[in-house]
Amino acid sequence: MDKNLVFFGESGLTSTSANHVANLAKEYAQSIESELQCIKFYDTYVGLIGTEGKQKTSVGFPVSKLAEIPGMLKKVTSAKSLIAWLREAIKAREALLNAINKKDIEEWYNERGLEFFHSPKEPEMLDKEDIVAEMNIKERNHIYTLETKCAVIGKLIHPDGSLSKARKALLKVESAPFEVQGDGRDALVIEYRQNVASPTVDELFFSLQKEHRETQAELNKILHEVDEKVREANMKLRAEYAEELRKWDSEHKKLLNEFNEWKSEEAKKVADLKIVIPDHLKGIYEEVNGLGK
Repeated sequence: MDKNLVFFGESGLTSTSANHVANLAKEYAQSIESELQCIKFYDTYVGLIGTEGKQKTSVGFPVSKLAEIPGMLKKVTSAKSLIAWLREAIKAREALLNAINKKDIEEWYNERGLEFFHSPKEPEMLDKEDIVAEMNIKERNHIYTLETKCAVIGKLIHPDGSLSKARKALLKVESAPFEVQGDGRDALVIEYRQNVASPTVDELFFSLQKEHRETQAELNKILHEVDEKVREANMKLRAEYAEELRKWDSEHKKLLNEFNEWKSEEAKKVADLKIVIPDHLKGIYEEVNGLGK
């Protein structure tokens, strides 16, 4: 940024004035260049064939004016040098303003050796696995044992389970112990004889049902407690995050106000900078500036 300050000083031109002078200098240089573009070293005469008189239509550079060409070139060079200086100065001011506008608050703080803190990161919420992972070996194994027990017993007593199907088949055999398959002399009579009394099967079946319900109830109780711990832990995380966010928001607004005040002040300083005219361009500046008055 400092390299651009060479164009400015306490007194000089505003960007508007500099642009006006640059335009005048452009017209000034163009007028001289137009004259230089017309250089020729002869006069032109036009006449009709057969007539003696000829009319002069253009005039070449007189010998006396040849000596003026180096001076004219010097004026064009000076005028264009003034234009280049003023245009670059205007660009430099724009660069200074752009640098101020593009600077972000973190960069601004770092340049001043101040600590800038980012907004707090939203916490990752916990789930059942996180709570279970904090349990000791006995507690975790108890959950896995209950889940396994429920699955094993449930598979047996489920309506499609083998014990449930066997119990239904036994009840059917009690009501119809004989079955005839085929017709006539080829008919077969199948007899089904119980080897276990249905009350004994029922006692086992309902006992397993009860054990399954009790095991599932115990498991549900533990899992409910886990869910409650998850909810409480996540509530705490959300509350802590909300408080951190509130503090950050309050501090960030303060920092942002300081930053915006700095930007406003710096922009005003740049706007107040005056474009200086180098000593070797003051002569052409005076001449060109006088054309606009």
